[in-house]
Amino acid sequence: MKTADSTLHQVSDLVQIEIDKYLTEDFVIDEVTSEFLENIESEWYIRTTVIFQDGHPRPDPRVLNRFSIDIEPLCAERGLLRPTVVYANRSEIPA
Repeated sequence: MKTADSTLHQVSDLVQIEIDKYLTEDFVIDEVTSEFLENIESEWYIRTTVIFQDGHPRPDPRVLNRFSIDIEPLCAERGLLRPTVVYANRSEIPA
């Protein structure tokens, strides 16, 4: 489990660092979390959630799509699985 925790931490850190390069200062990241999930074919993947502080403008879907494409080679360089990145506002996350 220690290896899995380390992997998730590395993916979260990488996403947090890199996503800032794609967003304006209007987007303040409150937290980035990653978890392993199993799909319907019993394959494991990483879902990373970028949690923004509330009150930001609507994100440009093209920018978020570009980030999802660009993160893949950065993960591969580090021997990490490419995460599926999702976005939420802090108010959408249960306390």
